[in-house]
Amino acid sequence: MCRSVKRLNSICLVAIGIAFTLQVKAQEQPNILLIYVDDLNYAGDALGGHNVPTPNLNRIVEEGLNFNNAHVNGVICAPSRASMLTGVHMHNSGYYGYAMGPNHWFLNPVLSEAQDMFELFSSNGYNTRGSGKIFHGVGSMFAESFTDYLDVGSNGPWAWDGVTMQGSNPKRLTHPSMPEDFDDHTDGVAPLSDIPTIGQYTGWINTDGSPFFYESDSNRDLLNDEKVRDYFFESMANVEEGEPFFITLGFSRPHPPFYLPKQYFDMYPIDEIELPPIFDDDLLDVPVAFLNNRWNWRGNFDGYRTLMEASTDSSDAQWWIKRYWQGYMAGVSFIDDIVGEVLDSLESSGLSENTYVIYTSDHGFHLGEKTLIKKSTLYDVVTRVPFAVRGPGIPAGTSTSVPISHVDIYPTLIDLADLPQPSHSLDGHSIRPLLEDPDSGQWEGPSAALSGAPSSEVIPFYTVAEALHQHHSVRSEDMRYTLYATGEEELYDYSIDPNEWFNLADDPGYADAKSSLRQNLLEQTGLGAQVQALDTANFIFHGGFEQDFNGWSIPQNNQPDSVYTLISPDAAEGDKFARIHAQPGNFMTNNNMIISEGSYTLSFFGRVNQPEAGLEVIVQHNGHPNFMLIASEEFVLNQTPQSYSLSFEYEGENLPYNSRLRVIFNDEAQYDLDAFYLSKDQNDTLTTIDLLDSSFGVDLFPNPVST
Repeated sequence: MCRSVKRLNSICLVAIGIAFTLQVKAQEQPNILLIYVDDLNYAGDALGGHNVPTPNLNRIVEEGLNFNNAHVNGVICAPSRASMLTGVHMHNSGYYGYAMGPNHWFLNPVLSEAQDMFELFSSNGYNTRGSGKIFHGVGSMFAESFTDYLDVGSNGPWAWDGVTMQGSNPKRLTHPSMPEDFDDHTDGVAPLSDIPTIGQYTGWINTDGSPFFYESDSNRDLLNDEKVRDYFFESMANVEEGEPFFITLGFSRPHPPFYLPKQYFDMYPIDEIELPPIFDDDLLDVPVAFLNNRWNWRGNFDGYRTLMEASTDSSDAQWWIKRYWQGYMAGVSFIDDIVGEVLDSLESSGLSENTYVIYTSDHGFHLGEKTLIKKSTLYDVVTRVPFAVRGPGIPAGTSTSVPISHVDIYPTLIDLADLPQPSHSLDGHSIRPLLEDPDSGQWEGPSAALSGAPSSEVIPFYTVAEALHQHHSVRSEDMRYTLYATGEEELYDYSIDPNEWFNLADDPGYADAKSSLRQNLLEQTGLGAQVQALDTANFIFHGGFEQDFNGWSIPQNNQPDSVYTLISPDAAEGDKFARIHAQPGNFMTNNNMIISEGSYTLSFFGRVNQPEAGLEVIVQHNGHPNFMLIASEEFVLNQTPQSYSLSFEYEGENLPYNSRLRVIFNDEAQYDLDAFYLSKDQNDTLTTIDLLDSSFGVDLFPNPVST
């Protein structure tokens, strides 16, 4: 591989020249080039998105078919990629992305038995080659699925202070130019020429801690996406005559951090950036399950507000949002240039006419829409992605609004290459009929594209998550319906509300449309009877109580303000309570509580609005079909905030993920609860101050009905 941009001119172009003069004989099966980018919205100018020029994506659109209503099945990296590359929907694999770093998708019991598309093509005579971010995590583990694979490592470069380590590698830090409270190392925005200095260390580093050489934009180490591009050049130079190839290029941009050559930042002066329409009160009518989903906490919700708060010191109240946009747009233009070089190489090789080129992204990205940044939501800006295909028999300059999804890619490629089915069942449908005749709109797939998102449920690693406990959404040609695990719903009509500002789920005028889309969702997920029962019980997930997890289910009695956040005048400033308008009943969590034998103290902080109302706290071994009692106690709550505790000994087997806490309300009353806290091997009861200061307390978003 080439080390620097200057050396690219002298060495890499030799390989390109070999590819340009390569002559190959005709072959029966088509070639496939899959261009897979990261975090890219449906945003290029050819796609009708935001004002980001994408001339090379335009080339694919203008020479082929643009699917303008294509959607991912998962809304974060690992489940989205796993679903696409195996052709298995999340509700069938049970892999929604919980703790997706260590909880690897390839150790999921269902997906570990699936034959990924590269393995299938390799075993059927294709020269399968790949590089970059294709799978999520440890790409080299999948090298045997390919004829040839180059792992270029994690995204980067990164800032570092020269001292702090994380394991055996330097701890990646946020660029020092970012706002102080915006401290996620993956979210930096800066041109490469803005070399970071943190502490006594100046310079960029790679993920493994080695220095990233930078003297100028024309004399520097290659970025990972440039290494992937060069891998394609070399691959084209080594194509065997008559042997069909399937080459996959996994580009990491425009995924943050936005550390890129300055020329791409200069394309988008901040004072000329026009943000998408942003409605400040956009979250007032969304379900509580969305607001209290921990996937949406730090990045999406707090990240947007941190950038807005940082902008108060500027003459532009949206300056930092525009700066974030500037970095994202720079990433889009950077990767578009890379794609252009790839297309040039393919076309100069003489192989283009017999090659299907597929361009798509693993999911979209919030950049202020719905007052959020990043991903993980079931809104159009995340689920809807570019999906353009050109190749033999595809009419040029065509488009279709038929909703399709990534799970349809695997069966489509099998159909185009005339290969046998894999060893496992595929959930998608071939879009070949649409490729050949997009105007017909006829194919065997569903009338709405299905996407899923993880709830806050905590599950053991490498196990199947129950689809019933996760969130799902279907997108038709003009509407979206979302059903949360709580039974809460969203409905949007894009013909009148393209920004998804107005949730129509409770609008009687849309009852029939909602019913039809709901039925579509239940049929696709196979959850019909189960979800109906859950909806009748009207459970609501709430939380933040036990460590950093949600996962509490709370019965509510159909009052609009049954559960919400209250800032109490009787507690420390800013302390929050979960207010529960309770009828006799219970709420519970299956979180990891009991780890091993020992002495435990369970404490909580609470009050009630009427004298002598009580509740019972029960700790159980979470078994099937019966639950073993570990400890229980009844409490009569006071009308002023007070701490309560239950001490007990546990002498049974270790329960790393297999205990639950139930709270049973004995009276119809209004309870304010906070800071359920479990301590081990501690005899002293926690004080109220301990609870209020604890990082394990409630960390909730204001519910829309709260004031």
